[in-house]
Amino acid sequence: MAKAISLDLNSTDSIKSALRTIAYDMMNYYNGNTTGNIPGNLPGPYYWWEAGAMFGAMIDYWYYTGDSTYNDVTTQAMLWQTGPNNDYMTPNQTKTEGNDDQAFWGLAAMSAAELNFPDPPSNQPQWLALAQATTWDWMAGVGLLDNNYYVYDGSDLTINCSNVNHLQWTYNAGALLLGAANMYNYTNGSTQWEERVNGMVQGLDVFFPKDNIMQEVACENNGMCDVDQHSFKAYLSRWMAATTKMAPFTYDAIMAKLAPSAEAAALQCSGGDNGRMCGLKWQSGSAWDGSSGVGQEMAALEVIQSNLIAQARGPVTNNTGGTSKGDYAAGTSGYNPIVITPATVGDKVGASFVTALLNRLPASYYRGGTSRAIIFHKEDLPNNREAWSPIFCGAIGSPDPNGRQLDGMGGGISSLSKVCIVGPSTHAEADVDYTFAAIGVKDLDVDYSSNCGNMTSAIGPFAVDSGLVEGRDGMATVRIHNTNTGKIIHSTFAVVEGEAASSGTFAIDGVAGTAAKIELAFINPAGSKTGKLLPTGNVTDTFDGVTATCIDVGNPCVFIQAEDVDIKGTVLPDELDAHPTLHKTLESIRRKAAVAMGICKDEASTPGSIPKVAMVSGSTSHKILSGETIQGDTIDLVVRALSVGQPHRAVPITVALAIAAAANITGSTVQASVSSERVDPDGITFGHSSGKIMVGSKFDDRGSLTHATVFRTARRLMDGFVYWK
Repeated sequence: MAKAISLDLNSTDSIKSALRTIAYDMMNYYNGNTTGNIPGNLPGPYYWWEAGAMFGAMIDYWYYTGDSTYNDVTTQAMLWQTGPNNDYMTPNQTKTEGNDDQAFWGLAAMSAAELNFPDPPSNQPQWLALAQATTWDWMAGVGLLDNNYYVYDGSDLTINCSNVNHLQWTYNAGALLLGAANMYNYTNGSTQWEERVNGMVQGLDVFFPKDNIMQEVACENNGMCDVDQHSFKAYLSRWMAATTKMAPFTYDAIMAKLAPSAEAAALQCSGGDNGRMCGLKWQSGSAWDGSSGVGQEMAALEVIQSNLIAQARGPVTNNTGGTSKGDYAAGTSGYNPIVITPATVGDKVGASFVTALLNRLPASYYRGGTSRAIIFHKEDLPNNREAWSPIFCGAIGSPDPNGRQLDGMGGGISSLSKVCIVGPSTHAEADVDYTFAAIGVKDLDVDYSSNCGNMTSAIGPFAVDSGLVEGRDGMATVRIHNTNTGKIIHSTFAVVEGEAASSGTFAIDGVAGTAAKIELAFINPAGSKTGKLLPTGNVTDTFDGVTATCIDVGNPCVFIQAEDVDIKGTVLPDELDAHPTLHKTLESIRRKAAVAMGICKDEASTPGSIPKVAMVSGSTSHKILSGETIQGDTIDLVVRALSVGQPHRAVPITVALAIAAAANITGSTVQASVSSERVDPDGITFGHSSGKIMVGSKFDDRGSLTHATVFRTARRLMDGFVYWK
């Protein structure tokens, strides 16, 4: 007959009586204190780590009940297993021990000492706080901790943790919960850690799916829990209770879960020959689930004794009455703690601390259109944007006096020297925010003033691939808020098996092969930086004696006719670079135009990346970089664009948007070069050094550009960590 263990949570005596019974039954599995066996080891099938966890539970048992029956056997086990260097690296476990195994013994030892350590060096508390914060931020960065405060099981270093195992186990969540609670206590109740503790408590709901009774959701219902997993609920129970001491404001919410779980666990202790062996499935009531073992007993013990937490004293330290002595350098020779100060790591402890120690951050590398860029999650970067520039320049490989960026991931030209920063959007019309940075090739310069239309094509796929936006198979549209311009772009592309498609039959000039088509619709792109389609108020202006049209669509641009600077409009990049005076002429025009457009106060303060400057000329047949010939009757005009002092081998998409608008403005330098009959009535088709492109455009009755559409391709090249000096 099922007897179950009698438990009345309103009676301390009843709780302690139940605990005595369960502790006795659990310790009956242990034989390490008998002749011929090793103190501290459990017999098979239990691994060494679970023995450490069990003795941690027995230390808790004494803490809650005052019953010292098992103190001697616990002390013997704990001391025997310390190993020759007092670091729980014991020779009898060399074939099986891992850091996580060692941790359970270490946590048990710390519980025994009640966190009672000698006065550490002055930097030690700060070091510990920084390490805790780093762990949190790193886990969030790689996706092991998400916005719902769900904690996932792990990943794989061989793939730089780029894919996450989304199984959720109770003990993982419990570890993060108590870690956050300790940080809340250490920081004297900081709002950041209070928010994180609250979030973790709410995230625990996944393990309490019905009637606030704890469940190992990953394996309990399907009967797939292994020997290790039978014990996991013990650790969540243990650490939930401890959290109420470190962060007392959590008490009501936590006990609302621990109390009904304890009652259910006692009912499930109803099996075996003695009629009280504890099972795993607490939601089954007194109908024993047929399982038994150390893990099941430990889980029941911990959840029941956790209900005594209110009357248990808080843990002590060397400053609050503790007497134990420890050695934080145990097992090391000449150990010297790393000294890290807030001045070293900046204002965001976590990511900046990783930066200070390792000079690495999680990142992705994408081709977008005819450009390439490193893409960062915004949450992985320091809050202080002043700390971004050395990260970006170091990762790209700037400055490089040789112009090759060989010691980084740049390509030595402006279209390959780029960084994108993407994060969840707070804009009502967008799914993600997208910040663009252009990196100087030869100088230590990061410019956030411009925008990259080509890399915009990679932002939607990145948002899906990285989990910022849910990707459902079929066609997906990601609404992108470009923070550089304040504009909205709709990116539409195919999703296959939850990731952005890369293979396809669409080709763009300047990129070898074919790929999946991406449609970019730029919504109301005019006035990206200046707020005006024509920032100077004029259709044309004159700079250095050259007629120019200054227009702001996608990016501020300056268009001149190639013949006005005595250049053949079909000139190729290498010829343009070799010209003895052209760069100086174009840069002077660009700087004067920047002042006239209101972008800067004087020519000396002109940003490197805006305005863009381009030369236009009439349609004509000409050779391009591949050696092929573009026929004049297949294009409406020819364009040669420069950015950051370098000629583009294709064309910036933002320049293409501006051309589409300028081609429809009567009297502009662009319209004057456009052939009378359009190749495609839906837009403007123009040739560039690598081929041609058509920009679809829509105008309202007043001639204003309402949106422009281009088609590009993009591809994820790698995920992992990027390093810099």
